[in-house]
Amino acid sequence: MKRFLTFRYVTHVLCVLIGLFSLSASAQTQQAESEPLPGLESFMDGLMNAQLKSSHIAGGTVSIVKDGKVLLAKGYGYADVDKRKPVSGEKTLFRPGSTSKLFTYTAVMQLVEQGKINLDDDANIYLSQFQIPDTFDEPVTVRDLLTHTAGFEEMFINMIVFDEKELEPMADFLKNTLPERVRPAGKNSSYSNHGVAIAGLIVANVSGESFNEYVENHIFKPLGMRSTSFREPLPANLIDDMSVGYAWDEASQTYIGQKFEMVGKLGPAGSSSSTAADMAKFMLAHLNNGSFNGTQILSPATTNLMHTPLYSKDYGGNAMAYGFYETSYKGLRMVGHGGDLIYFHSDLYLLPEEGFGIFMSFNTADTGDTRNIVITSILDEYFTDKHITPPVSPESFEQEVANYAGEYQFMRHSSSDMTKVAGILGGTLTVSAGDNNTLLISPMGGKFAQVNDNLFVTVDYNSPDFSKVTFEVDQNGEAVEMYLLPFMHAKKLGFFEKSSTHQLLIGALLIGYLSVFVSAYRQRKQQKGLPAQQRLLPRMLLAVGVINILFIILFTLAFALNYPTLFATSAGAFVLIPLSLTLMLVSVVATLPLIYATYLAWANGYWTLKRRISYTLVSVLTLLFVLLAYYYNLIGYYY
Repeated sequence: MKRFLTFRYVTHVLCVLIGLFSLSASAQTQQAESEPLPGLESFMDGLMNAQLKSSHIAGGTVSIVKDGKVLLAKGYGYADVDKRKPVSGEKTLFRPGSTSKLFTYTAVMQLVEQGKINLDDDANIYLSQFQIPDTFDEPVTVRDLLTHTAGFEEMFINMIVFDEKELEPMADFLKNTLPERVRPAGKNSSYSNHGVAIAGLIVANVSGESFNEYVENHIFKPLGMRSTSFREPLPANLIDDMSVGYAWDEASQTYIGQKFEMVGKLGPAGSSSSTAADMAKFMLAHLNNGSFNGTQILSPATTNLMHTPLYSKDYGGNAMAYGFYETSYKGLRMVGHGGDLIYFHSDLYLLPEEGFGIFMSFNTADTGDTRNIVITSILDEYFTDKHITPPVSPESFEQEVANYAGEYQFMRHSSSDMTKVAGILGGTLTVSAGDNNTLLISPMGGKFAQVNDNLFVTVDYNSPDFSKVTFEVDQNGEAVEMYLLPFMHAKKLGFFEKSSTHQLLIGALLIGYLSVFVSAYRQRKQQKGLPAQQRLLPRMLLAVGVINILFIILFTLAFALNYPTLFATSAGAFVLIPLSLTLMLVSVVATLPLIYATYLAWANGYWTLKRRISYTLVSVLTLLFVLLAYYYNLIGYYY
C-alpha cells in the first residue's frame, strides 16, 4: 500500500511538472509570436560584436524600432578605449554626420506646412546675408536644395576643423565660400553640403531663431531628445557622454583617439551629436505620421510626403525624396540617409510599409563594409528571402554592353579649387562587362543585370545604396550619364577627360625625364665642350624634370595626408599644400625658357635629328603637363 501511494505521488508530481512545462512552452511560443522581431537582441549582439572585432571598430551603437515600439537601443564596444568605458545606447553620443540632414529637412518641411516657405520659390527670397548668383536662367529653388539639384560644384576644404577658434558663423562661411554654379538647377543631382547648409540658414531666417535654437525648440524638445545637439563644442551637460572618435593603427594594433570634429561652419549639413535612444524617437515620429508620445512635429500628410519620390530621372532607379533618399533591397523599398565624418560613420533606414527603422553609428575611421553587412543581415533575417534568385540579363545584352562601358566621374567634384585633382587620383568609376552577362561597376557598385531599357538591378545584394543603376543615352544609344546614387549622378568622360589618359601622360612624362637623366649622365663629358646655347635644352630639361618630379611626389604626399581630414588647415600636414603648389609655379616659370631652348635646337640644327626629336617630345610632354596642372587648378593657390 505504501509503495502504491508513493507511486501515485510521483505520478502526480510528474503530471504537474509536465503541465507546467507545457504551459511555459506555450507561453514562450505565444511570447515569440507576439514579438515583432523574435530573438532580435541576441541576433544583434552576435552580429555587432563580430563586426567590431573583424573590422577593428572601437565601438558602435544601434537602435531599432518596429510598429511604434523601440525594440533595441544598445551600445557595443567602447566609447573610450583607454578608460574601458562601454558604449551605452541610452547615454553615449555618437556623430550621425550627414544623417543630421534629416533634421534640417524636417525643419524645412515644418515651415512649408505652415505656409512660411514655398518649395518652388527662388531660394534667394529667403536669403538676406548673400545671394546665389544667377549664373543660369533657372533660379535655385528651395526644392533644389532638398534634392541636391542646385547645380553647385563641390567644395570641402576646411569644412571640418578641430580647433573651435577656427569656427565662424555659418552665414559668413557660406558667403565667403559659396560654390560656383556649374550646371542649371534641376538638371542633375550632385550632393552638396553647402546646399543643405543654405536650407538651414533659410530655416533660421524665416523662423527668426538660430538654426540650433530652431531644431532644439521644434524637434528635439517636443520628441524628448534630451541628448541631441547641433552645437559645437557640445553643451557642458553632454560632453562627458560623447564617444571618442578613433583611428585603428594596424602597425601597433591599437586604437588612436582623435580630436572632436567640428562641422559648425556648415552645421545643418552634419554637426549633430546624438544617442541611439534619441534617434529611435525621431524614427518613430517619422513612422507614425509625425507623432511621438502624443506630440506632433509634422502633419501626417507632410510626414508621408517626405518619404515619397521628389526627384529622379524617371528611368526606374532610386529617387530623391524630400531630403530622404530611396534605397532598396530584394524588393524592399527604404528611405533614409547615411552620414560620414572622418571618425564616425552612420546610417538610418526606414521601411515605412513595414513600420521598421534602424539607426547605427560607429566611432572608428575605417569601418569597411560593416554598415552594409549589418543592414542586409537584419533584412535577410526578418524581412526577405535569403535565397532569392538574382535577375538575369537578356541574351541580347551581350551586344549592348559596349554602349555603357567607359569611365565615369561623379558630378560631385570641385571645378574651381585644387581638389579637382581628386579625379586623377582615383575619383572615377569604370563600367565594363562582367561575368554571366552582367554590367560591372568598379570600384563601387558591383555587378548588375539588365531588367529594362537602361535600367539595371544588382545581382550581388551587397548594399541597399547600390541596388539599381540607370543610364541616359544619346540618339545613338551610347550612355552619356549614369545614375548609380539618387543624390550623386555621374558623367561619362571623353578621351581627353579620363583620369587614365591623364595618368598615361604623367607616366610618359616621367619616362621621358628618366631618359633625359640617363642621357645627361652618359653624355656628361661630351657636353662640356659644347656652346652654352646648345647645352641649354638638356640642362633646362634636367632642371624642369627635377622640379616636376619633386612636385608630383610632394603634392601626392600632401594630398594623401590631407584628404583624410578634408584639408582642415589646422591639420599639421596642410603646410605641404602651399609648398607643393609653389613648386608648380616654379615649374611654369622654368617651362618658358625650355620652350625657347627647344626652338633654338631646331633653328640652329643642334644635336642629331633623333636627339632633337627625343628632347622635343619631352618638352611637349612638359608643356602638356603644365596645361594639365592648369586644368586641375594647380597653378596658383586655389584652396
